[in-house]
Amino acid sequence: MSTSPLLVAKDLSLHIAGRRLFSNLSFSIAPGEVLALAGANGCGKSTLLKLIAGQSLSTEDFSLDGDLRCSSEAAPVLLPQLVTSGECRPYSAATNNHRQLGRAKRLLVDLGFPPDSEMPSERLSDGQRQKLALAEVLTSDANLLLLDEPTNYLDIDGLLTFESYLARLKRHGSGMILVTHDRALSDMLADHTILITTHDIYSTPGGYSAAWSVRCADMQSRKERSASIRRQIAKLEDDSRRRMNWSAQKERTKTGAKLGKGFISHRAAKQAKRSKAIQQRAEREKERLQQTKPFVPKQITLSAPEYRVANRDVFSLHEISFAYPTQEQPCLVNATLTATTRDKLCLMGANGSGKTTLLRLITGELQPVSGECRCHPDIKLTYLQQGLQDFFEPGTLLDNFADCHADETTVRIWLGQALLRKDKPQQPIDTLSYGELMRAAVVKCLLMRSEFLLLDEPTSHLDVESIEVIEQILSDFPGGFLIVSHDRRFVQEVGQRLYVLNNSSLTLA
Repeated sequence: MSTSPLLVAKDLSLHIAGRRLFSNLSFSIAPGEVLALAGANGCGKSTLLKLIAGQSLSTEDFSLDGDLRCSSEAAPVLLPQLVTSGECRPYSAATNNHRQLGRAKRLLVDLGFPPDSEMPSERLSDGQRQKLALAEVLTSDANLLLLDEPTNYLDIDGLLTFESYLARLKRHGSGMILVTHDRALSDMLADHTILITTHDIYSTPGGYSAAWSVRCADMQSRKERSASIRRQIAKLEDDSRRRMNWSAQKERTKTGAKLGKGFISHRAAKQAKRSKAIQQRAEREKERLQQTKPFVPKQITLSAPEYRVANRDVFSLHEISFAYPTQEQPCLVNATLTATTRDKLCLMGANGSGKTTLLRLITGELQPVSGECRCHPDIKLTYLQQGLQDFFEPGTLLDNFADCHADETTVRIWLGQALLRKDKPQQPIDTLSYGELMRAAVVKCLLMRSEFLLLDEPTSHLDVESIEVIEQILSDFPGGFLIVSHDRRFVQEVGQRLYVLNNSSLTLA
C-alpha cells in the first residue's frame, strides 16, 4: 500500500459573500486514514468537501486561498449531506460492475432495505435515498471518500453496519474525510480530527473527544491570560488615579498657605506632570493589553429555571399491543413501561420498529389494541415530535413564547443563554436553522415549567454545539423525560435507563 498522501491542503482560507468561514487550515490524507471534520453548522465543512470533489458552488461570490492538491492516484467521490431525487439512482442501475452491484445489494439489506427491492428513486423517502447513495459510494472503486453527515438517517443497526464497513475500507487503504456530529463514531474511527470554531482551528490525533479536550484546555488558558491582563489594566488605572489624586490634593493644600506656597506649588506641578506621563503610559499599555487579550467565546450556559417538580407517576403502559391495519406485523406486543417525574429514560430501536408509535400511545393520539394505557391528566407533559412538527406557529420566535407567561426580557435572557441573541428572537420561524429551533424549543419547555418531556430524535441533524446544550439542560432538568434517539453518546450522557424496541418487544437493556 502506498504511503503517499492522497490529498494535501496547506493554509486554506475560505470566504463566502465576504464572510470568513475558516483560515489557516492544513491537513493531509494518507491511504487508510480517516480525517474527521467537526464544527458548527455553517462553518464551511460541506463547502470544503464539494471543492475537493471538484464541484462548482451555487454561489460565485466565494474565494478559496491556499494550496489544495489531490494526487494523481486519488479517485475522490462525494456523498452529499442530502441527496435529491434527481441525483439518486436505483442501485441496480448504479453500476455495470456485477461484483460491486452484489456488494451494494448486501449493504443495502444490512441498512434496512428489503432483499431484491427495485424501488424507483422518485418514490423513495429522504432516508432511503440517502442509504442508496451511501451504498453506491461505499462500494465504489474510489479510494478517497468524502462523507458529509453519512449517518443522519441510520438507526443503531445501520450505524454498526456503517462502522464495520468503514473499518474494512480503512484496512484496504481507502482514505476518508468524515464530516459528522456523531461523537462516538468519530472517536471510534478517526485517526485525526479537525475542530473548526469561529475564531480557531484545533487539529489533533484521535477523535472528537481528543479535539474537544484540546479546545477546553485552550479556552482555560485563554481565560487565565485574559484575567491576568484585566488585572494588569486595573492596576495601571488604579496607579494613575492615585497619582492624580495626590497631585490634586497638593494643589488644594497650597490654597491659603502663608509659607512655602511656592515650594508646594512646585512639588504639586511636578507630581501632576509625572502623573500625566504615567497615565499616558498606562493608556498605551492598556491599548497593548487589549490588543493581545485573547478571544474567549461565550459558552452556552443554559440551566433549568428554579421550579420544583413533585415526584408523581406520569404514565403506565401495561401489556399493551398495537398494530396498524395496513401492516401484517404488530408494532408492539405485550409492552410494559412506567415512568415518574424523576425518571430519565431513553429508547432505541431500528427505524420503523415502533418507537414513535409508543410515544403517540403515551400521549393518547393512538389507542392500544389490547392492554392498559394510562397517563396522569394533571402532569405538564410536552411532546417534541421529529422535526419539531407542529411545535412552533408561524410568526417570529418571540411570538411563539407568548403562552409561556414570561415577560419579553426574561424570554430574551433565556434565549440569549442558548446563543439566540441580537435579532434572532425577532426573526420569522422559517428563517431559523433546525439547531436554533431545537434550542429554542428546549428553552420554551423550561419556561412552560414542563414536568415531563417526550423527545423524538431531538439531536437528528444537529451540530455538536446544539447537542451539548441539550445534554446540559436535560442533565439539570427538574422533571423526567423519555427520549428516542440513535445517538449513542447522547443516550449515554443523559439517560439513566435504556429501553430497546426490537421485533415488537420492549425490553430493558
